[in-house]
Amino acid sequence: MSAPRAVIFDLYGTLLSTTSPVFRREISRLDPGARRAWAGFERDTLLVTPFPSHEAFVDAILARFGRGDDQAFRDRALGLLHEELDSVHLLPGAIALLGFLKRRGIRLGLLTNSASPYREPLERTGLAPLFDAVLFSCDERARKPEPALYREACSRLGVEPGSTLMVGDSLVNDVVAPCEAGLSAILVGQSRRTLSVARIGELGFWAWDEAGTPQPLLAIGQPLELAGRSGDLVSFEPLEATEQGRYNLVARGTAKFDEAMSTVYFKRFLHPESAEVERFVHELLPEFGIESTEVAVLAGREPLLVSTAAQGEKLSPAGHGIHRTMAREIGRHFACGYLLSNADLRPRNAFLCETAAGPRLVMVDHEYCLLNLALDLDDVPDRYDRRRLEALGETELRRRIVRRVLTPQTMRRARRAFLDLPAEAPDLAAGFREGWVEVHATAQRNARRIRQRIADRLAQPPDLIVGTHAYRRALTTLDLEELMARIAGDPEASCAPCL
Repeated sequence: MSAPRAVIFDLYGTLLSTTSPVFRREISRLDPGARRAWAGFERDTLLVTPFPSHEAFVDAILARFGRGDDQAFRDRALGLLHEELDSVHLLPGAIALLGFLKRRGIRLGLLTNSASPYREPLERTGLAPLFDAVLFSCDERARKPEPALYREACSRLGVEPGSTLMVGDSLVNDVVAPCEAGLSAILVGQSRRTLSVARIGELGFWAWDEAGTPQPLLAIGQPLELAGRSGDLVSFEPLEATEQGRYNLVARGTAKFDEAMSTVYFKRFLHPESAEVERFVHELLPEFGIESTEVAVLAGREPLLVSTAAQGEKLSPAGHGIHRTMAREIGRHFACGYLLSNADLRPRNAFLCETAAGPRLVMVDHEYCLLNLALDLDDVPDRYDRRRLEALGETELRRRIVRRVLTPQTMRRARRAFLDLPAEAPDLAAGFREGWVEVHATAQRNARRIRQRIADRLAQPPDLIVGTHAYRRALTTLDLEELMARIAGDPEASCAPCL
């Protein structure tokens, strides 16, 4: 198959895990001599019968084992059920993976052998809204590995089985049976018999080759080239959803360079071509006097950005511990963001390191730089081809300008997220202005080199594709001229709208 149009996930053991399975453990001991009867009752009744409430679910179990009149045991059983459900938690990387696949336009389905009460954690953990189709065995009155269930899931997703991937932790239910129904499958767990990932989050770093075979983009032992050093990947794990950005997937890894272990980060972009944009912007930053992490693009079926770790801690919310030297450092980065038209200048992308020379910020995530002119190109089929765009002519391109990313309003809004400038603290505004002017003046001194580097990159394939979703297009000479005009402007005047 080619890359799947839809992915169907199992739930428990795949996306969710139960820390305290106390209900199942205790209830199965109702009749110590009837373990086999319990297993059959769970399989043939509980998993394929919809119950309107937790109480009805427990009453059915107690009636089956002759404990229906035991109110004390009923109360205890309900307490155990609630304790078990409360212990259900997301497995690492699950939310980030589902969100990434959904943003890529892949339909998401859920197919689980679960009894009615076990739907509650699906809602509580925030998974439910991510799925386009949800099938619980209790509602379908059938359970995996019934072949009709896989076909029904595909039908509700509006895809053919041959365009659908099944992911789960059961070799029989989530690999063998769906493959027999015409789907492809990946097992969550270790297996030599089939394609597998050790953890669900790792699936976010797989892609499909030309033959339609899924292949890992990251693998232990994979060679790495970064900051002039050669090494090998020792381990990696996807970041939790709270540590991820809005669009991409990020994993933290350990690499061995010259016998030393280093922390590295890998980014898989929603738009793969953004890897080249971010790499190029990192190459430009020294011309503005801005320090950053070392980056490289890891070639493969889909490019990944690999980066050294940013020093320091993530920046605290605006107004916490801000002083003049810190305001100056923020001003430096805002000048760079203005000149490079960074549309993603946010505190969550900033790391603060205290040095002997004072505070230093390092910014990450530079994929949304270099585009200030939002153009109306809805009727232009080749918006990702620089030469085709430039063939329209500068006058026509300027006529198509809808808006600019950099406005006094957007700049002030971004600055307020980093720094409040109350009237009673004029030294903060002065520090911010000092930092801004320093970086802007540095860019002016290096203007010739900046122009040449961007012009050289424009002449090389592949084209740089810049911008966010609505106005995404190839970078053009017009953008270069607009950027150079900002550099040539008066630093004090350019800073004023931020204050």
